[in-house]
Amino acid sequence: MKNVSYASLVGGKRFDTKIQASGEQWDLNLAPDVKPKDPKDYKVVGTSVARFDLRRSSPSFLYAHDVRVPGMLHGRVVRPPVVNSRPASIDQSSIREVPGVVQVVQKGNFVGVVAQTEWAAIRAARALKVTWSDPPMQYPTGPDAIYDYLRTTKPVAERVATTRATWRPLRRGIEDV
Repeated sequence: MKNVSYASLVGGKRFDTKIQASGEQWDLNLAPDVKPKDPKDYKVVGTSVARFDLRRSSPSFLYAHDVRVPGMLHGRVVRPPVVNSRPASIDQSSIREVPGVVQVVQKGNFVGVVAQTEWAAIRAARALKVTWSDPPMQYPTGPDAIYDYLRTTKPVAERVATTRATWRPLRRGIEDV
């Protein structure tokens, strides 16, 4: 890499040149007496410059959704309008007209669609008619109700990671240092 200082660029001259300007914003005219360089004489502008600050990597896949494998299927989740609802009925005929649909998947309160293309999965998930049950309980609204709910609700399960200490804190007195 070559280094050059501003002083050597201006050749020992003062660097206080004033540039003539008129207008403002989109109508700004800078240095009307200076003729711009012809684009055919450009040496750097319009060329790719190697990045030295990034390590080289394979450009095969940039993101997980760019991965394509033979026979790959696409899926979309169909979500209920409220939390804790379960599907009461699913009308699979509502997506019969969407080409590329492979199947509708239901397991517990999960509903999803599988299709041959991502767009078919999106269309099928939007078009699938699902009747959802009312949730078994109404969740609290507002900060006071949420606080009371969290304070009074018993946990469904309690998991204890360990019942005995597996480490001892290091105790040092001044005399040990």
